[in-house]
Amino acid sequence: MRDPVQRLPDDLLITIFSFLPFHEVIAAQRVSRGWLHYLVTNPYLLQHVTFLNTKHPITLKTLRTVIAVSEGRIKTLEFSADSMMHLTPLVPVYPHLQQLTIELKTGIMGTIFNIAFQSAPGAYYTLPSLRVAIFKHGMLLNNEIVIILSMAPNLEELECRSSLVDCERIELLGNMTHKLKKLRIAHYSERMEYRPQLEEQTHGRLMRSPMILRLLPSLQELVLGIDALQVLDLTLNPMLRYLDLLPRSHILSFIQPPPGLQVCLNAPQLNRFLPDTYPPTWPPSETETYHLGMEVQLWANPPRFKHLSTCRVLMDTAILPQALSNSHDSLQTLRLKFGKQIPETGIFDAQTRLLMDRQLETLPDLLVLFHNLRYLDVSESNADNVFLEHISGLSLEYLAVARTLVTSKGVIKYLLRTQGKLKGMNIAGTDVGAPVLPVAQQLNVNLETDYPGISMPGEVYSSY
Repeated sequence: MRDPVQRLPDDLLITIFSFLPFHEVIAAQRVSRGWLHYLVTNPYLLQHVTFLNTKHPITLKTLRTVIAVSEGRIKTLEFSADSMMHLTPLVPVYPHLQQLTIELKTGIMGTIFNIAFQSAPGAYYTLPSLRVAIFKHGMLLNNEIVIILSMAPNLEELECRSSLVDCERIELLGNMTHKLKKLRIAHYSERMEYRPQLEEQTHGRLMRSPMILRLLPSLQELVLGIDALQVLDLTLNPMLRYLDLLPRSHILSFIQPPPGLQVCLNAPQLNRFLPDTYPPTWPPSETETYHLGMEVQLWANPPRFKHLSTCRVLMDTAILPQALSNSHDSLQTLRLKFGKQIPETGIFDAQTRLLMDRQLETLPDLLVLFHNLRYLDVSESNADNVFLEHISGLSLEYLAVARTLVTSKGVIKYLLRTQGKLKGMNIAGTDVGAPVLPVAQQLNVNLETDYPGISMPGEVYSSY
């Protein structure tokens, strides 16, 4: 029987084999001598190379063979730094490389970064075609983030686990801007050299947004766990659409975000907390948005949110209505977390509890304004059966009341009043018992007993 590889035209074969991932291309070489000859002599089939999840170390011979067969025109390269020790042969690939993924499950990536990209002390190779750089589990603690922005002027997506950057290194870039659209860093810190004349400016609550954001005017998606910061100002990122601050971010004052922001997750605040400038502007100007008391200042023209979640109890009951005042037709998802407030606000456990009760009391009347709201999470609060009764008129498809005060009686009444619209409900850590189960089954409602349950709509990067 004649080998089908010999009967089909080359352009059709290339199309067929191009759908195979790299490890299957390697496996296909064992089918016959004809397939082996074809696959190892066609550079177009080795443009997407991955050495992830390999059981054995990648030898120098293997790496050089792949680069030689592909004529250096590798567009996608993925490898584990634990299994591929020889990195200097990668240099011929750099002019054509478009997507790079380096995985290192333990340890700091600084040494690997320098071996792979440093051409001479203090000098690095250029990656003109690179669009995506992902350092899985990577800790880049010596300005590597700034370096790769300089190396890859067309970079659009960057991800790593931890990063530490010297502010002086960012200042050296001057007014240079970059095309980066997506940035994901779970732990991010900036380090500033001690200068006595700036001691007041850099003290405590007057710390400003990460300096690196000033270089990224095209940023559209930002996932950032900020280790040391007090004020978040995204004025220079007008194209931002997706923002996830992660629960650990230390933000006391949140200057009004860009108008195009649609997804905002784990927001510690939805307002400014004054004074947050240096030198302090006090009292605030009457031309700015009105303020509550002497410290809380509301956003004048908030975004049209589709998905919003907070990670702390807000400092006033007027904050949430104003932050959502432009979202009556757009809001689909709302998750309110009622954790402990940060001590700088002067609000401690007793005040936090009082604020939480007030917000839960006013929340039902606010929620009726959002015609497209389908997902609501008020877990870990004092929500009770009365709260369920007040929100029974909403067209929710999912409700999370984990670790609240609801009971079986209240949940059954709520399920019966939803008229079959509800599809899922999280009751983890409550006193809801077995009597609810048959009612939920009759109405086709999925009851979740682990929290968190399903992923929040709009949440793209749940791995963090």
